[in-house]
Amino acid sequence: MNQTQFQDDCRGRVDEWAARLGLSLSFELVSGRSERYLKGDLRLPQGDEVQIYIYEDEAGFFHREAWHALESQDFDTPDELVKHLLMELLEVLKRP
Repeated sequence: MNQTQFQDDCRGRVDEWAARLGLSLSFELVSGRSERYLKGDLRLPQGDEVQIYIYEDEAGFFHREAWHALESQDFDTPDELVKHLLMELLEVLKRP
């Protein structure tokens, strides 16, 4: 089972975003029984970590034990979903 186009695009944009901000980010491919997803560990300057999950057609992240889901049915396009993911990650970065 290969990664989806959404997973490739989303990971690329998240990688670019983190690199521009000088953040440490690493992704691994996780294979479950019925799906494959990407799990990224993002280290924030304030010492927090964010775990980013990129699924077949949606994404989300954990920060401070809270789950932030971005589901495909809530957005008109995959591009819009990724833009919102990056905006939400930026908001997390701004928190003390």
